[in-house]
Amino acid sequence: MIINNERKRKELKESEISVVPSFRKIGINQAKLLAGLLYGCEGSKYPAQSGVAFSNSEPNLVLTFVKLLRKSFELDESKFSAHLQIHTNHRYEDLRRFWADLLKIPESCFIKPTVREPKGGKHRDNYIGTCTIRYRDYRIQLKLLGIFEKFIDFMS
Repeated sequence: MIINNERKRKELKESEISVVPSFRKIGINQAKLLAGLLYGCEGSKYPAQSGVAFSNSEPNLVLTFVKLLRKSFELDESKFSAHLQIHTNHRYEDLRRFWADLLKIPESCFIKPTVREPKGGKHRDNYIGTCTIRYRDYRIQLKLLGIFEKFIDFMS
């Protein structure tokens, strides 16, 4: 069975990676398309929001979105803020430092976290909270949503 064969799994995972260009080779339009697609999947879609809000517990996904956003638009870094949803067994200061370093935003950009008791059952090793990164500019939010909606229309 392929699930139990680590070598086969690795081969399949790596069989199509040549389609992924180097980040340095991604132009502004490609970056906007990718940011729009990610935003359409994991971002807030409510125009009542004051701007872009993207949430995920996978650090590299949040980082990828932020990098694409920075490459796509001329941003005012002071418009970033972040919110963490963590469990009571986490040390907020450590996680805030981790996410701030990863996303290259000051720790002062973080608002009060949401702290919850971990639920029984589902347990993920190395869970470091869910980060919501916000960028206060509704125009960029609407541009990302427009890109996403146009792409979906083309695919329909």
